[in-house]
Amino acid sequence: GLQREITRVRAHECRDLRSANNRAQALQRMASTLSATLSFERVVEQSLDACSLALDEMGIPRDSLVGAVFLYEGGVLRPVARRRLPGDDSERTIPGKQGVVGAALSQAEPVVTNNPPEDPELKGYEAFQNCLTAVCVPLRAGFQLFGAMVIGTDTAVQFDRDHFDLFKAVGDQAVIALQNAQLYQRLEAEKQRLIEADEQARRELARDLHDGPTQSIAAIAMRLGFARTTMAQDPARATQEIQKVEALARRT
Repeated sequence: GLQREITRVRAHECRDLRSANNRAQALQRMASTLSATLSFERVVEQSLDACSLALDEMGIPRDSLVGAVFLYEGGVLRPVARRRLPGDDSERTIPGKQGVVGAALSQAEPVVTNNPPEDPELKGYEAFQNCLTAVCVPLRAGFQLFGAMVIGTDTAVQFDRDHFDLFKAVGDQAVIALQNAQLYQRLEAEKQRLIEADEQARRELARDLHDGPTQSIAAIAMRLGFARTTMAQDPARATQEIQKVEALARRT
C-alpha cells in the first residue's frame, strides 16, 4: 500500500511538472511571437491560444472553447479576436461595467463565472449561451485599460491557482505587446502626418515662388532686355532702367 501511494504521488508530481513545463514553454513561445509583431490582431490571437492551454491540461478539447478578446473602441468593448463566435456576435459591443467582465476590469484580476448565460453582459452573445464556465482576464496596465479576454467552455471547469497565474501571465504579456503595437501605430500615424505636412509645405512654397519671385525674375529679364535695346539711343534712360532692375533684383 505504501509503495502504491509513493507511486501515485510521484505520478502526480510528474504530471504537475509536465504541466508547469508546458505553461512555461507556451509563455515563452507567446513572448517570442509577441516581441516580433506589431499587429494588434496577432497579439490577441496568440493570447487566446496561450490561455486555451489551461483547458488542454484538463482534457477539454479545443473545439469546445469559446473565446473572444475585447478591446476598447469609442468607450465600449468590441470583440477583435474570436473563437467560435458567430457573425452576429462579432458586431456586438459591451460596456464592460457589469458581470464577470466588469468585475475583472475593476479588480484587475481574472474572474470566473459558472453561469455565463445569465451574466449581465455575456448573455447577449449567442456563443456563451451553452457555456457552463467562463473566465475573464483583464488587459490593463496601471490605470490604462485595453480591454478583456473572455474564455468559456461548455464543460464545467474548476480553475486552480496555477491556471489563474497562467491567465495573469498571458494578460501581462498581451498588454506589453498591445502597448508596443499601439505606440508603433501612433508613430506611423505621426510619420504620415509629417510627410503630408511636408508635402503641403512644398506645394505652398512652389505656389509662393510662382506668384512672387518667379514673376519678379521674369520682370527683371524683360527690363534688362529693354535696357539693352535703349542703351544706344538713350543711355540715360537705360541707366535708370538698370537701376530699377537692380532694386527689383534686391527685393527678389
